[in-house]
Amino acid sequence: MSLLDADPSDPLPLARELFTVADRATAGLPELAAQVGFSRERLEGPLRVAMAGKVKAGKSTLVNAFLGDELAPTDAGECTMVTTWFQFGRVPATRVVAKDGSVTELPFRRRGGQFVMGLGGLSPAEVSRVEVDWPSPFLERLTLIDTPGIDSLTTEASDRTTDLLLESAGAAAVDAVIYLMRHRHSVDLTFVSDLARGAADAHGAATTLVVLSRADELGGGRIDSLVSARDVARSYADEPMLRAHSVGVIPVAGLLAQGARMLRQDDFDLLAALTTVSRDEREAMLISADRYAQHGLGGTPDQRQALVRRLGLFGIRMGTALIRQGSTTPADLAAELESQSGLGAVEAVLTEHFLPRARVLIARNAVTLLEQVAEECSEPGRRDLLAACDRFRVEVGQPLAELSFVVQARRAAVQGLAPEDALVAARVLGDEGPTVRHRLGLKPDDGINEASAQLVALTQHWGAVAAAPGTWRPARRVAIAVVGALDRMAVMLADVDRSATT
Repeated sequence: MSLLDADPSDPLPLARELFTVADRATAGLPELAAQVGFSRERLEGPLRVAMAGKVKAGKSTLVNAFLGDELAPTDAGECTMVTTWFQFGRVPATRVVAKDGSVTELPFRRRGGQFVMGLGGLSPAEVSRVEVDWPSPFLERLTLIDTPGIDSLTTEASDRTTDLLLESAGAAAVDAVIYLMRHRHSVDLTFVSDLARGAADAHGAATTLVVLSRADELGGGRIDSLVSARDVARSYADEPMLRAHSVGVIPVAGLLAQGARMLRQDDFDLLAALTTVSRDEREAMLISADRYAQHGLGGTPDQRQALVRRLGLFGIRMGTALIRQGSTTPADLAAELESQSGLGAVEAVLTEHFLPRARVLIARNAVTLLEQVAEECSEPGRRDLLAACDRFRVEVGQPLAELSFVVQARRAAVQGLAPEDALVAARVLGDEGPTVRHRLGLKPDDGINEASAQLVALTQHWGAVAAAPGTWRPARRVAIAVVGALDRMAVMLADVDRSATT
């Protein structure tokens, strides 16, 4: 990989120096050394994204949509009372990790097409988490954590989510949060605010995405429900608390997304059967789930009932409409249903916003774990490790500030900054990609000379913007962040020049 394809915000080189200090500080202390090893593995591992929200917000359904299979339980059973980690594995497997550290391997079973999850004979109070390995490419880059509802009738279940996401020891295990809410409820607003305030730094708002879940229900299941949901989501995004403490608000019809990713030929045939009757007859069949199952067209009542479970009445209405409009194959229909569901917009935030900055987000939490280790070390190791952690936070703070500025620029114009400058600033801060080539706007065949020339021009321009007496404060903050990013790239290019002359 060439230098121009490297990320100037990559914290791994600095992290290696930090862990060298941590190894010295914990020498001869096996338990603390093991925690340092865990932190090192954590930095090299996948991004961890938690799904949070109230009971029945649609968390497990969205997990299933991401994975394209019915793995997360959506009923009110005991497994929804514990946190479940969905992670990459070449072979499907499941295990229960108890609070005492013991691990119980469980058989991977299905019943009626759904994955059957259990707790291995333990009660929810005895379980730390359930781990599910699944060979999904989606999980190669991130781990999904499904959490109990924060307003569960069982206080212990709610406490597990609170401990994981808001308590310092647990929060260090999660790098980003997708928070699902069905309405603008005070409980939701408060929790989103607490997520940002409880972060280990000032940039927690840039790691929380709010999803307006079960969006099809906002319009009463009408065919235009998602249009109404998008309007509602835009109004929620302007809510001061959500605007200040989240990346944004995206409406999603989770069941529609899950059904789209699991659509089969049999499902398509059942939907197509409904296109053979008039609109009035079709709507009469779809008054309720029971009516459709008993009196619908095509298949058996059990097959129609299963279709309702997979797609919902809204999905059946939407699927039928799309077939009438020209979707002629299951693949065409699935793609259109998924597009309508809003799932793609959430995945875009994951792939364009969180994943390119995964190392920075993980490093933020890894250093939190090392600070906890340092407190248990004796002098002078404690002092040296805490000082190294402080230096690391300063260095990682700049990329995190970039993340926050990019979020702000995506939402609204930066006061005092021309639109064309705002676009360049967002690019330099990594909005179009994390590498030097992306940030400088270089062509594919451009080399070090072109990069150096572009770097000089951008540094002169943004240095002048930052220093000009008439620059508005919001614009000056962005300019300073841009100059910081350019400085890091200049250091990288200078290292190349020194290497070439020695």
